[in-house]
Amino acid sequence: MTHNDPTARRALRSSDSDVLGAALARLREKDAMFFVLHYCFEVPLAALLRIVMTTVAGEFRGYDWAAHIRDKLDSSHLEITRLLQAENVTWDDLDWHTSPAVRSIGERCGVNTLLPCLGCGQQKIPLIGLADSGTIRMERLLLPPSDHSDPLDEVFKWRWSRTSPMTWSARAVVAHLSQRGVRDFSVHESCLDQAKPHHISLTARYLDQLPRFFQRYDGVEWLEIPRPRAAGPVTVLRVTTPA
Repeated sequence: MTHNDPTARRALRSSDSDVLGAALARLREKDAMFFVLHYCFEVPLAALLRIVMTTVAGEFRGYDWAAHIRDKLDSSHLEITRLLQAENVTWDDLDWHTSPAVRSIGERCGVNTLLPCLGCGQQKIPLIGLADSGTIRMERLLLPPSDHSDPLDEVFKWRWSRTSPMTWSARAVVAHLSQRGVRDFSVHESCLDQAKPHHISLTARYLDQLPRFFQRYDGVEWLEIPRPRAAGPVTVLRVTTPA
């Protein structure tokens, strides 16, 4: 993506809130593409390597392209971070769903063909297989936003800014639990020793721990927010075990 790209030009306008798009516009087109695919759509390095190898001439196939891609991702991440800091924006404040630049790259690359289940975490753990075997039950919830704070928000309010998509999404799930009378829960714990029987997780980052959560830690309910949003209803994957 370059400054001549129409999506990038729109992102750079002061009236446009696509801060991430504006930052991406400062990168070389292919670097921006790899950055978005890897960090926004969670396309693994192996898939990016396959994309590169389809365009590499025979005499260059011996080059360490995996290391090259890693270097590009690292340098792009550093550059984007600097640009965001200049705008006083953190990574957790971003809602990439609202970025036209990100969506444009995803559509252009056919990202849905690169992952078995985009955004739901099934590339990390075979949830469908566990559900089919009767080990777990899954249901999709669409929770209304909660625009007011709750005393229970203390569990996570120190972790993310008030405008972060993580805060907005977690607050909706907390309101859902509160309405059901559930007051004891945990939020986005990397260590299951700290997890409560009712657990809220975000971005599918720790979804691979889900089987142990139920099998070894007496888990009752896992509420996964695959894609935190900064506004509107929140989509949640509710996972439980059969009664």
